[in-house]
Amino acid sequence: MLRRQHGEAAQRVARRAARIDRHDHRQHGALALAAARPRQGPRDRQHPGLHAAGREGRPRCTGPTRIVVGKPNLQTPLLTATMKYITVNPTWNVPPSIINNEYLPALAQDPTVLTRMGLKIEHNRDGTVHIYQPPGDGNALGRVRFNFPNRFLVYQHDTPDKHLFAHDARAYSHGCMRVQDPPKYAEVLLNLVRPTEGWTAERIKRMYGNAEVDIQFPTHIPVNLTYQTAVRR
Repeated sequence: MLRRQHGEAAQRVARRAARIDRHDHRQHGALALAAARPRQGPRDRQHPGLHAAGREGRPRCTGPTRIVVGKPNLQTPLLTATMKYITVNPTWNVPPSIINNEYLPALAQDPTVLTRMGLKIEHNRDGTVHIYQPPGDGNALGRVRFNFPNRFLVYQHDTPDKHLFAHDARAYSHGCMRVQDPPKYAEVLLNLVRPTEGWTAERIKRMYGNAEVDIQFPTHIPVNLTYQTAVRR
């Protein structure tokens, strides 16, 4: 059970998230996601947060940013991967698990449900279906997706549900991580890997539209997803 956030505990989580192995920084820094894993007792807190760190002389986040993580039964996995590119105006290709467990049963009850949700369905030759949501303001991934290929099929992304970041307990996703300020996050990352191009959050926003745009990273960034325990003293 997630409990109410506490300022001091959150700061400890952020500091622990920043303690990434120096070997993982490589040339352009590293990213770490940290959420406090609760122990037993009323003084423990959980605060999902994201921390981006660059090597000396490079841009870095001034502190953690809020994120939304996986539900208790669909937890964001522990993993180490490399972020390779950012997608502006992403298409949401619905994962097979969500299709089979949620959308196909809903479709059987109401044939119009996908249309009303802004989703499209294609029938594959092998009998399976492909459900996707085109780019747009209502897209479940928002306007920016941060891609680090991994076997869990999770990533970081924007969201149209901005109100969730005001909650103390923020476990609402199917396992992916929703980022509070994706344009600013993209600005930090792009200035780490493409430092001569003058990337800003406003420049990212000017790219919003109906067509996917991939921005490749010349140097990949290590990503570490971890849980850390923070206890209020």
